[in-house]
Amino acid sequence: IILAFRQRLYAAVMVLKPGDCKLPAHFKLADASIPNLLQGLESGQFTTEQLVKTYVARIHDVQPKVHAVSEINPDCVALALELDKERAQGQTRGLLHGLPILLKDVFGGHGVMNTTVGFSGLAGAKYSSEATVLRRLRDAGAVVHAHTSMTEWLNIRASKNAPNGWSPVSGQSLGIFCQNQDPGGSSTGSGIGAALGLGAAALGTETAGSIASPARTCGVVGLKPTATLVSRQGIFMGSQWQDSVGILARSVLDAAYVLTAISGEFEAAAFGTRNFAKIQGLMDYVLLHVINTKPFVGEKFEEALDVLQSLGAVIVDDATFPEYSLDVLEKYKDIWNVSLMVDFRNMADMNNFLGTLVENPHGLNSIEDVIEYTKRVADEKFEAHGADDLELASQLGRECDINPQAYEESRSLRLRMGMEIGKLLDNYNCSLLVTPSWTDTTASLGGNPQISLPLPALPEDFPVKLRGNGMVADGPNIP
Repeated sequence: IILAFRQRLYAAVMVLKPGDCKLPAHFKLADASIPNLLQGLESGQFTTEQLVKTYVARIHDVQPKVHAVSEINPDCVALALELDKERAQGQTRGLLHGLPILLKDVFGGHGVMNTTVGFSGLAGAKYSSEATVLRRLRDAGAVVHAHTSMTEWLNIRASKNAPNGWSPVSGQSLGIFCQNQDPGGSSTGSGIGAALGLGAAALGTETAGSIASPARTCGVVGLKPTATLVSRQGIFMGSQWQDSVGILARSVLDAAYVLTAISGEFEAAAFGTRNFAKIQGLMDYVLLHVINTKPFVGEKFEEALDVLQSLGAVIVDDATFPEYSLDVLEKYKDIWNVSLMVDFRNMADMNNFLGTLVENPHGLNSIEDVIEYTKRVADEKFEAHGADDLELASQLGRECDINPQAYEESRSLRLRMGMEIGKLLDNYNCSLLVTPSWTDTTASLGGNPQISLPLPALPEDFPVKLRGNGMVADGPNIP
């Protein structure tokens, strides 16, 4: 179920001794909420050191099967001990003090850890500044104990050929509900990590569906805030117009805790800050937009609507976007993605992401350099996957440098379609839009906030549906 709103192991080695990782026997880490963890830390049931070591041990246990993590922070135990010392002295930094948090591999400047965007050519690169989100996590008392795996280059390398969750850095990540399950992407490892309890919560990013997709396949909550509510300084973005930093967690409350800690400041100054973990109650009117879906999903969606109504929501049925539809996408297919691809090329080039590197081991200064490296280096598996999206972004970027008309038309169209959720809510005088399937395109285009909530898993007799690459898209026991 999707709710959209108006407003806008690289080589780190951790040696654990027997007994190092023990938490109280009754404490089930995989099911623990952030309030549970904070209560346990405050009451002295366990320490941050124990939490970190237990999470790291759990990562090592599941990593061979799911490839959820790209690197473990070799300093995480030392950081945990520092936080424990502060707590013992009666000092806590903030809302997340002592909590281990997973981080998608796009946040630059994290000390000894790599930030690769899933691309082997960025191993060993160093960044000129630290991502603002990292500072906010540190100020809140969190410890980043691992980077999560992701689809290489935000799935803007070879989206038609490379599977979700594949990168030369982490290999092929896999879903947790059946053998060879498509894990979604591009925030793949963050979804898996949240589902398996590899951290208190995980951060991801989304250009178009990169939080909603793994949230669905992993059966967790995926929160994509308004595009600028969380600072994007110091991260790799696919589009400055669409990208959001968000959270994958086991509950809405957990996601709210993390959002409270990382939101506000810089780009988000116009929105102010508030404690999202303390918000209670529902908006008065909920707009229902039904997308053709499986009968089982429709049935469970209706049950979810009944819950909303029982909490006081008024459901307005049969909503229709003023203009946006699949027909519009078909009509404008030749220009629809032009601006997105050009923006990606510009974000990657020397004046932006690659230009922020103070150490650039392979001298990569442009998307053309990235393409050449991808073709040359065996780990990138160019023969198997190609680099169609990178090549298209390069081509369109050069063309639009000379004649920007196609870019301007595409950007204008996407801006117009991005206003559709706001218009829809205004037309029906509603506060939020609820659908049984993700609204990644419309929500992302307008920078709208969106939250993905898992419906029950598909039944045992549900037929298995395979993707063209042979991975399982749908089947029994998959949310």
